[in-house]
Amino acid sequence: MKLHALIICFFFFLLLFLPPRPTSSETETDRQVLSALKNQLSENPSGILSSWNGSVDFCSWEGISCHRRRVSALSLRSHGLKGRLPPAIANLTALQRLDLSSNGFFGEIPPAFGNLHNLQLLNLSLNSINGRFPANLTRCSELRVLDLSNNQLTGEIPSQISSLMKLIHLDISRNSVTGIIPPLLSNLSSLQVLNLGQNLLHGGIPSEFGRFPRLSSLILYSNRLSGAVPPLNNISSLQGISLVDNRLSGSLSALSSESLPNLQFLFMGGNQLNGSLLFLSNFTSLVELDMGANNFSGKVPLLGKNKGLSYVNLEENELEGSGEEDWKFIDSMANCSNMQVFNLDTNELMGILPRSIGNLSTQLQTLALGYNQISGIIPSEIENLVGLTLLAMEFNSLSGFIPKGIGRLKMLQKLSFGSNNLSGTIPPSMGNLTELIELDMGDNSLTGSVPVSLGNLQKLDFFSLGFNNLTGSLPKEIFTISSLSQYLGLSHNSFEGFLPPEVGNLMYVTLIDVSYNQLSGKIPQNLGSCKMLSTLYIQSNFIEGNIPLSLRSLEGLQKLDISSNNLSGAIPDFLQDLKALNLLNLSFNHLKGEVPVNGIFRNASAVSLVGNDNVCGGVSELNLPKCVLHEEATGQEKKFQTWYVVIIFAAFLLAFAILLAFVFMKQKWRLNPSSYPSSFKAAEVDSILRVSLGELAKATNDFSSGNLIGRGRSGSVYKGTLGKKKTNVAIKVFNPETHEASKSFAAECAALRSIRHRNVVKVLTSCSSIDSRGNDFRALVLELVPMGDLRKWLHGKEEEEQLDKNHRTNGLSLIQRLNITVDVADALEYLHHSCQPPIIHGDIKPCNVLLDDDMSARIADFGLAVLLPEAPSNSSTDACVPFGIKGTIGYVPPEYGVGSHPSTSGDVYSFGILLLEILTGRSPVDDKFEGLSLHEFVETAISDRILEIVDERMLVDERIIVDEKMSECFISVARVGLLCSQPLPDERMSMREAATEMHAIRDAYLRCSGAQLKI
Repeated sequence: MKLHALIICFFFFLLLFLPPRPTSSETETDRQVLSALKNQLSENPSGILSSWNGSVDFCSWEGISCHRRRVSALSLRSHGLKGRLPPAIANLTALQRLDLSSNGFFGEIPPAFGNLHNLQLLNLSLNSINGRFPANLTRCSELRVLDLSNNQLTGEIPSQISSLMKLIHLDISRNSVTGIIPPLLSNLSSLQVLNLGQNLLHGGIPSEFGRFPRLSSLILYSNRLSGAVPPLNNISSLQGISLVDNRLSGSLSALSSESLPNLQFLFMGGNQLNGSLLFLSNFTSLVELDMGANNFSGKVPLLGKNKGLSYVNLEENELEGSGEEDWKFIDSMANCSNMQVFNLDTNELMGILPRSIGNLSTQLQTLALGYNQISGIIPSEIENLVGLTLLAMEFNSLSGFIPKGIGRLKMLQKLSFGSNNLSGTIPPSMGNLTELIELDMGDNSLTGSVPVSLGNLQKLDFFSLGFNNLTGSLPKEIFTISSLSQYLGLSHNSFEGFLPPEVGNLMYVTLIDVSYNQLSGKIPQNLGSCKMLSTLYIQSNFIEGNIPLSLRSLEGLQKLDISSNNLSGAIPDFLQDLKALNLLNLSFNHLKGEVPVNGIFRNASAVSLVGNDNVCGGVSELNLPKCVLHEEATGQEKKFQTWYVVIIFAAFLLAFAILLAFVFMKQKWRLNPSSYPSSFKAAEVDSILRVSLGELAKATNDFSSGNLIGRGRSGSVYKGTLGKKKTNVAIKVFNPETHEASKSFAAECAALRSIRHRNVVKVLTSCSSIDSRGNDFRALVLELVPMGDLRKWLHGKEEEEQLDKNHRTNGLSLIQRLNITVDVADALEYLHHSCQPPIIHGDIKPCNVLLDDDMSARIADFGLAVLLPEAPSNSSTDACVPFGIKGTIGYVPPEYGVGSHPSTSGDVYSFGILLLEILTGRSPVDDKFEGLSLHEFVETAISDRILEIVDERMLVDERIIVDEKMSECFISVARVGLLCSQPLPDERMSMREAATEMHAIRDAYLRCSGAQLKI
């Protein structure tokens, strides 16, 4: 009887505690919800829903998991599904896991989702979901994982989110969430990952954040957070902190290794933080550290306890050190065997580099110590760092010899020892650095001759040995480095002998400076082969003979200084035909005869002829004697022969005095490089040469309509052939009847004079003349970019008949479009941040983006360009130049419409619109947007409908599989376009940031797809 009673009690217990068996109506409800979901989705490219049919039990449908005949999990990740999120999903009351990430869902999150009380995981990331952050989700009290990242959510984070006490993972990054971070988030005691990065959050980081007991990742990068970093003393599990690019200030004294023993990633660069970094010395788990671009001071911390450390960036701070003890951080880092990047550039370090620098990891690729005050010798042990690709120590006070074994660093691409006090000879082993692109050893005290082995550096683009004490002859091998295009600087040394005729091999170099040496002989005829030369300095040598006629080929020459030599003969007439020439110094030579009166000789302030006593004539401002007939001159010569001797002697005395003055000034310039006169610096580049109107008419069949390839606001573009080799060129003829034509021509000339970049259309020559009707004729001759402009590829129909058959059918592929956007971004980044002076293009649009044979992009049409007086910022007031509303409708930034001056942020806006146009294949003035702008059209679709708005021609190829990585690529490109085309200038990226983002997007896609850079 007792046993019977126990059995009855046992079954009664089971009835009380086991979950009730689901009713048939609940099971049927789940099946109906799934069927409704299938019918509601607009697209099913992967075919996953084909298994959802009545012939199979719904619990066996793909992506469905059941427990006790109720749907417990719905997972449809990365299947290209499109449609609004169905509110009916809320009727799956037993649902525990819902994963719809990486699809095309759009619209708001239905409020009914708050009824999913059993839900533990909700992943809606990488869609196009918009609306305010859903407060109703805070009723899902069982949630462990909530991922809403990469969508278009707006509004503030509701404070009720603190009720999700079981939450482990919260990610709402890459949205447009605003407001402050709710302090009540700190109540989520189970939270391990908190990612709020790349939103519009402001205010401070709540001090309560120090209460998270289990947090492993705190990610708040790229917001507008300000104030101090709160103490994080109680988060012992924290492994990663990312607060990069905010507005944080104060010190980090509250961070300690005791409270953060597991910290591996610490990113706080680009803020306004200050104080000491010594607290980092006790951390033992760090792998990557970025504290650059702040205001940290004091000593460099000892980081050697972090044996896995691979990346350290402490540049642009105020870190200091002088004695041996202060450099112990180098000794400690010998333990970091995985170190790849170590950057201490632009700090206040002093003292001597320790020999232990050679004990750093052989994996080290970047060692940057430039712009400090480091003294002493360069340790020979540095040659042990065989993995280096960049070694920068410029603008310090280093002395002694360059290590003889420097040639062991065969991976080096940039070596910069410039502006130090180095002495001794140049090691011949430096000729082994065959990967070098930039070599700067200028402004030192180097002696001896230049090793002929330097001729092996056939990849050099920049080569500086100026302002040293080098002697001997100039090795002809140096002048065989045909890759040189930026600069060849050999001035202010004691070189002897001839300027080698091999100088003609430097066909692309823009600046040659061999001034202030002891060179003799004649100016080589071959110098005329340097077609791209814009600046030539040969002054203060012993060059003799006539000025060679071959220099007439240097039609882009802008500055020519051959003063203080022994040149003789007449001043050649061709100098007045060099239209780009704006500085001509022929003083203190033995030139004679009549001075020309045209070209540069009209401007007396641009020409110097002092010390040439046998010249005459010229414009009156030169104050030269009138020229007389030969018969009269013969008697005068005999009469004043004695005076000639006296004048010549005085001229030599004056030249000697000037030489002494320059020796004195050299010491001054060595101490203060910023005081160099402009003639000693790299001159502005000018590629604008000259041809005649007749040659252009012949090249274009008298500007026939058959040669017309384009027509624009300021003129027309013709195809033609020029020269003996019948080179194909594009000739842009400016309309003389248009008021803006002369301004546009002048603007393009001024802009293109300063530009040398692979993604900017090259100007080969120009013409300014008078046509047969007496009208002004102005034209630019450009390289012919054969594949046409980007507009034809994006929108052309009848124009497609003009395109290459291999590229006509399917339009531009995704990788081609990524390459084009990277090329345009690189060009604009160069114009804004690297060009001198900086340039605003003013009219970025598809018509002004031309495509070469390999589908690389080049920007053209600088008719609205503005040259800035100094480095630009990203504000709307970069240039105080009246601009008016100019440009093209759809691409002009809104602020130009209310009278703002031209700005780099205006170019950024135009680039953003261009980026969205390339992605969608739709013009910003498309009438199909139903009242929306292109920016708004993309903004409404970026998260859940991205595949609906991208140009379908990218997806025509049946080999293309639209997967998660491609969707991520589309979303990333769209996001950059939206950030660049924000209505307010202060909210836009800079072009440097945009270019960096586009490179990262392309590289990420290539890594995943295996595509080639140029397809």
